[in-house]
Amino acid sequence: MHKGSGWLFCLLIALGLSFSAFATIYKWVDKNGKVHYTDQPRRGAEVVKPKSNTENSITFITPKVTVPKSLDAAPIEHSVKIISPSDQQTIRDNNGNFTVTASTSTPDRHLRYILLLDGTPVGQPQKAAAFSLQNVDRGEHKLQMVLVKSNNKPVAISPLVTVYVHRASVLLKPKTPNRNTVTQ
Repeated sequence: MHKGSGWLFCLLIALGLSFSAFATIYKWVDKNGKVHYTDQPRRGAEVVKPKSNTENSITFITPKVTVPKSLDAAPIEHSVKIISPSDQQTIRDNNGNFTVTASTSTPDRHLRYILLLDGTPVGQPQKAAAFSLQNVDRGEHKLQMVLVKSNNKPVAISPLVTVYVHRASVLLKPKTPNRNTVTQ
């Protein structure tokens, strides 16, 4: 056998397997009129060919808040700071979930909190000083809390807090303990 033919054989096998990854989709309707989709052929099912330009899009409505770079011109009546997580903290959560909590110097029931994640508001202004974040991408993120009046005019801005989100890669296999090892 030729020296390079082993690589060619492996390449042909890989190409063959990659073409089988494109499964055919079948659509069928049961006796109750419910539509079903499957990758298994069955009697009465028709082949569905998805359009190449199909695109899913989601529109998020974010509050209109103009955050000034500083509030030096106004007298300081309120202050706000993020108390959890702390600056430069590493968050290890495989789902990217964590809670951001803030505190203010003078609680006021008319004020609302807005959390900025990398400069973008997260959700709507709220009375509670705790925000639960979910599915945050891995990497470095900047957090900032803004205290606003009912008209979304900022009255206080927290210092930036930098956090690092670590999420395990799906490429890493979980380590199984060696059954021959004795632990005490």
